[in-house]
Amino acid sequence: MAAAGPSDPNGYGIADGTSGATAYVSAAAALLQAEFPDLTAGEIVNRLTETAELPGSVDGAEVPDPQYGYGVIDPLAALTEDVPKGSEYGPLRVPQGTKDAQEQKERLAESAEMQKQADRKTIIAWSVIAGVGLLLLALVVLLVVRRRRKRNRPGVPGAAYPYPYPQQQPPQYTS
Repeated sequence: MAAAGPSDPNGYGIADGTSGATAYVSAAAALLQAEFPDLTAGEIVNRLTETAELPGSVDGAEVPDPQYGYGVIDPLAALTEDVPKGSEYGPLRVPQGTKDAQEQKERLAESAEMQKQADRKTIIAWSVIAGVGLLLLALVVLLVVRRRRKRNRPGVPGAAYPYPYPQQQPPQYTS
């Protein structure tokens, strides 16, 4: 895609590649979604690709072309032309191994349910691990507190105070 845009004070610069096309395609898809809100994303892509045109230099090429893909989108044609809805997947191939869209939806539902069950098991496992960890932490705290209490107890009682000496008797004179 070639796009002209302001590049310097002297005029416009030309860019090439597909990065600039992203904005145009997303804008066209937004217009189609606003005009046809009941279409799936794949059906919108189908409208864009069915109304896209290859450049004149590759007339008669098979679509999708290795270099140009489905061509240059035409948002006005995509909005106004009568284009059949097509597959809900658009021009993309339905994933291999599925016979129809219903089977794929069932597989996705099963996959989602299996993921929920795996998530539940993971939550239970981590809860058990956290609970055991908390119990071990409580046990360690209990042992440390008991040990410190034993160390901080008062010692054995000391010896009893000696009996006070009897009061000194005044001397006695015998005559």
